[in-house]
Amino acid sequence: LLIINLILLIVGIFMDMTPALLIFTPIFLPIAMDLGMDPVHFGIMMTFNLCIGICTPPVGSALFVGCSVGDVRIDKVIKPLLPFYAVLVLA
Repeated sequence: LLIINLILLIVGIFMDMTPALLIFTPIFLPIAMDLGMDPVHFGIMMTFNLCIGICTPPVGSALFVGCSVGDVRIDKVIKPLLPFYAVLVLA
C-alpha cells in the first residue's frame, strides 16, 4: 500500500486528477482488494493522494490556478508550503 501511495503521489504531480483516476483505478483496485482493503477506503486514499499531487510543483495545476485567482506570485505561495512538501517527502 505504501508503494501505491507513492506512485499515486508522483502521478498526481505530473497528471491531472481525472485521467489519473480513470487510468490507475482498474490497475490498483484489484491489488488493494487482494490486500484486504475496502474499495471505498481505497477510493478515498487514491483521491487524497492525487489531490496532494495537484497542489505540488513543478506542474501543480491547482497551485497555479489558485495563484492567478488570488493575484499572488507563485514564489510567495511555494515558500510557506516548503515544510509541507518536506513532510511529504520524509513520510
